[in-house]
Amino acid sequence: MIIGILIIILLYLGLLTSEWLFIIFIIGVILMLVCKKWKIPGLQYCIDRFERPEHKKDFPGRGLVFFFLGAWLVVRFFPEDVALAALCILTFGDAISPMIGVSNGRKKHPLNNSKLLEGSIAGTVAGFLTAWIFVAWWQALIAAVVAMTIEALEIKIYEWDLDDNLTIPVVAAAVIFVLQLI
Repeated sequence: MIIGILIIILLYLGLLTSEWLFIIFIIGVILMLVCKKWKIPGLQYCIDRFERPEHKKDFPGRGLVFFFLGAWLVVRFFPEDVALAALCILTFGDAISPMIGVSNGRKKHPLNNSKLLEGSIAGTVAGFLTAWIFVAWWQALIAAVVAMTIEALEIKIYEWDLDDNLTIPVVAAAVIFVLQLI
């Protein structure tokens, strides 16, 4: 969440551009490939502490790499207000969802048995409230509902799971963009 907040602030202040986000994404991919072969002390510490166990060996840093890819896509292809709102939904919605779900969740999500409904609702509310800073409330609400619903799904392309750090911002930005056209 800290990295997402930092990206949003830097983008808002004009201190970060889509070009820099793409460069950071490429550096992340290179570091991921290096970390598959060698243990780099500072990076390995972060991977050991923050990476999901199923990604540590095959795709270390997956979440962060896809976060930067998703951020780059929305900043590059959508207006600033739309991109910032979409990044709020990713940063806050996707982070709050498991926090609330794990600690307070009781009901299985109807779209995914490995997720909890309370977490998805909390993530939707957090995404909506923060996206509302940049776009109309109804656009933020609809985008948060749609993006966090997509987040609950496990989307596969061939045998590869599509990371929600990519789908959430792209879906949220597309929804807001279409709503602004209406």
